[in-house]
Amino acid sequence: MSASVRISRRRRSCSSTGFTLLELLVAMAVFSILSITAYNGLRNFITAQAILEDSEAEFSTIQKAVTTIERDLKSAITRSIRDELGDDVAAMRLAPDNALELTRKRPGVPIEFNLVDMVRVDYVIVDGILSRRVWDVLDRVPETGYEETVLLSDLDDVSWSFY
Repeated sequence: MSASVRISRRRRSCSSTGFTLLELLVAMAVFSILSITAYNGLRNFITAQAILEDSEAEFSTIQKAVTTIERDLKSAITRSIRDELGDDVAAMRLAPDNALELTRKRPGVPIEFNLVDMVRVDYVIVDGILSRRVWDVLDRVPETGYEETVLLSDLDDVSWSFY
């Protein structure tokens, strides 16, 4: 008896061993489109975040300036002064150069001492910059110095009105 052994081998087709060139090109195109979309979304997010941070910083600066002005106006007192030339100046006035001047209680001093410890404050606008100047003495002489703080810059216009 003769025995025959039959060996059968399966033939593998080329398509079952890997991807075709066309499939690879389609996959790369899809990946490229997704990558570009993700990059543009990230870039837009970063740009929006930078704009928001700039706007937030600008708003914070304006808010601090308004709070400072409000605090000075709330602490204003009716004490007129004499300027460097000895002329009487009202307790609160709008100067000819659009500067707001007022006498106020010194910060941190109890209200019962407001006649003892007062300062003169003015807000002046020069070249689009709003500055706050504080004099430690009320009745000044020409050599009297002041402390100046810049509150806002790049202003187009500032106007004051009060009764």
